[in-house]
Order: sequence, then structure tokens, then C-alpha cells
Amino acid sequence: MTAAVNTTEAVESAPEVTEEKKEAQPVDMTPEKLFSMTNSQLRELSNNDFEVVLEPYSANLVYGIRCNAFPNYVYIVDHRYEEGQPEGPLDTYDRWNGDQKLVLDSEEVRELIVQGNEELGEGISVGMTYSQIKDIHSNLMYYSDGFAYTTINGKIWGLYLDLTDDEKKMLDEDFSRLQEESIGTTNLPKLDLTEYGLDPVCKYAHTFNTYNGLREGLYDGVFSDIYNKYDKYRDTFDQ
Repeated sequence: MTAAVNTTEAVESAPEVTEEKKEAQPVDMTPEKLFSMTNSQLRELSNNDFEVVLEPYSANLVYGIRCNAFPNYVYIVDHRYEEGQPEGPLDTYDRWNGDQKLVLDSEEVRELIVQGNEELGEGISVGMTYSQIKDIHSNLMYYSDGFAYTTINGKIWGLYLDLTDDEKKMLDEDFSRLQEESIGTTNLPKLDLTEYGLDPVCKYAHTFNTYNGLREGLYDGVFSDIYNKYDKYRDTFDQ
């Protein structure tokens, strides 16, 4: 009886092919250019070299997308909820519901946070001090929560100032007092930090592209609620 002979040749495993990730080359960016593009276009401009990041904005934390070709810009799009844990590059954790994930695949850019020393327009940049910005835009005033506001290239920007907790508390107390005094009037509560001897640096800047589908900022809506009419607010704000 002849023993069975295994004539099957050993099959070598195919060599593992790893996709080489192309690093993004630096791209000159401006707020106007960024707002003119979609989420997909911005990621493609960065060779899909991007990350979903958790960024501060006022008292909140928001998820945004940072492209490594222009890393000082973090843009925010509307997200949707899905069951399960993050898997794709546009997925992230739902901080309030562990059984869900957020997917940041909406195309329209809704908000923008600018960091570093990037220029915002009209000679104003992140990293400048309050007095330097006020020399350019005399209407710059502090409101609350660490933000001063001004209009740059037709958009209202919130400029987050690097204040200490004690400074912020003092200013917010004065702002609350002015709010009470302004009830029943058309006076918009605002503070000039030069009167306090404070000259903090702008740490980052925030603006809206759209809000609730309208091409205006939430800041426009907040302040227009005070006056009931947007035009009336803008006339006061620009003084």
C-alpha cells in the first residue's frame, strides 16, 4: 500500500501592503477662502490629513475638524448621531451617550475657530493685544465670558481674551450690573478694558458662517434679540 503523498505546494502569504499616507503640504488659508469651500473640499486640500478635535468655545466644548495643511483653523459642521462606537475618520464619541457616536460629515461649514497668529482681516490677527486691535477698530468692546466683539470683513467675530479668572469675574460682575441698568433702554451693555488698565492677548477667535440655515452669525441673532431689530443693533454696535 502506497502512502498518500501531499502534493499541495505551500502557499506563501502575500506581502502586506500598507498605504502610504501623504502628509499635507502647508496651504495658505483665510477665513473667506475656508467659508467658500465644503467639508470634503477642505479635507481633500489637506490630502485627507485631518483629525476631529475637541475645541473650547466660551463655556462649551465643541467638536471640529483640523486639517494639517492649515492647522490653525478648526472648522465646525453639523453632526449627526449613529449607534455604535467611532470607526471612521469623521466619527467621534458622543460625550453624553456612550452608545452613540457623532459623525461630522455635513458639507457646509457652520462655524470657524482661528488660533495661532493667523490674520482675521483688516489688519487684525489672533495674538494681538486688546489695545492693538482697538487701535484698528475703535468699536472693540468687551461683553462677557471672556469675549470682545468687532466686525471684520462683514462678519462679527468673538475674540477670546486671555484673562485671569479674577479679571473675568470682576468684568462679568460689572457687565451684569450694566445689563440690569440697561433694562427698558436701547443701551447695549459693554465694557472698555482700557478703563480697567487691562490689555490681554487674543487667544483665539470665533465666528459663524451660518446659523439655523441663515447666512448670519449667532452673534447677530443674540444682539438683535436685545433690540428686536438687527439694523438697530448694528447701528449701535458700530458706534
